[in-house]
Amino acid sequence: MSIEYKNRSLDVDEFQEFVSTASSLEPPRAVSVKIVGELRRALNPPPAAIFMKLSIIHLLVGTITLLFCPQFGVGIFHNHGLVALFERFGHLGCMILCGALFLGSSMVVAAAVLRPEEIKILRRGTIFHLMLLSTLSIALFSCVNAEITLSRGMVWFLGSVLGGITALEFLWSIRRHIILSK
Repeated sequence: MSIEYKNRSLDVDEFQEFVSTASSLEPPRAVSVKIVGELRRALNPPPAAIFMKLSIIHLLVGTITLLFCPQFGVGIFHNHGLVALFERFGHLGCMILCGALFLGSSMVVAAAVLRPEEIKILRRGTIFHLMLLSTLSIALFSCVNAEITLSRGMVWFLGSVLGGITALEFLWSIRRHIILSK
């Protein structure tokens, strides 16, 4: 019996002979080690590389949020933007909401843009990453003469970390649900 495949006739016996010899062949050990190493690196990206990507995302998204919500008096347009709305929740509420918006918006973009493997690593150290980003953000605001007091900075810091965690977990759960439903 023979099978026609792309203008070539294949004999079933020929195919069985091929399968019996191919199953006894193993790839060279060096090739197997290289492939496993590449897979391991792809599935376990280094946390420093993920933090670098996260920092770039935060720099871009954080800058965009300054268009409509100044942080500590630092904004691209010199208006009050969402601060007037947030002030309805009191001064502390405003600081918490400003921090949550500033870092939370970056985490929404990160959860949408990063690969699932990167998000897995990010989620292992979420609090550390967010605390570091918040600290760097406050330091940058301080460098541009922002109006930061210790109490305002601490409340903003708390809001940014909590807002970042909430945004990342919320969007990641939606994204994971969409991926699993496919």
